[in-house]
This record gives sequence, structure tokens and C-alpha cells, in this order.
Amino acid sequence: MKKKQIRINFFDYLYYTIGTGVRGIEILLIPLLWVFLLIVMNMRRPLHIGWCIFFAVLAGLVDYGISYIYDKRGPAVRQYFDNTKYSKEGWKWLTFTLWLVLCGVLPFFIIAMFK
Repeated sequence: MKKKQIRINFFDYLYYTIGTGVRGIEILLIPLLWVFLLIVMNMRRPLHIGWCIFFAVLAGLVDYGISYIYDKRGPAVRQYFDNTKYSKEGWKWLTFTLWLVLCGVLPFFIIAMFK
């Protein structure tokens, strides 16, 4: 029986490069943090504990979904990228740095401009 081929996308490469966590921090969830921050900043009244619980549960579900999807795809993604030029340390550090700057630092400046 023929093995099903998967479509490789940018998030597969992020999973291959960064993994699901770096030093206990879920790097792939950084954009979700900024979305929550924008929602909280646009609320006119003080943040209620119910919203905090909702955001925590939603983040947990997204984290579980990412883990569920990429734990299945992990071996095929690693096999695809292992012998390419993108498996070298320079590409991995460049990807990690760009992801951190674009999703971790840049939104901070954008929010500060509009505050």
C-alpha cells in the first residue's frame, strides 16, 4: 500500500526548527498571546476573572491542538527536512530569531504606537 504524502508548510518548518517549546516557553503560541493582549486592551471595563479563565482554557486548547497535530506529523516533517539546506544551524537560528522578533517584539512596538 502506498504511503500518504503530507503537504509541508511554513508551520511544519517552525515545528521542525523550534519544536513545541524552548526552555519551557511555548514559542509557537506567541502570536496568540498578542491577540489576547489586544482583546484585553480594547475592553473598556476592568478584566473579570471569567475572561482570564476563558483565555487560559482557550490557550490550553490551542496548545493541545498544536501538539496533537504535530505529534502525528513530526516524523514525516523531520524526514522531509533532515537532508536539506534548511536543517543547518544557521537556518534554524535565523528562523528562530525572525519568529521571535516578528511575533514577540514587533507587536509590542505596534501596540505602543496606538496606545
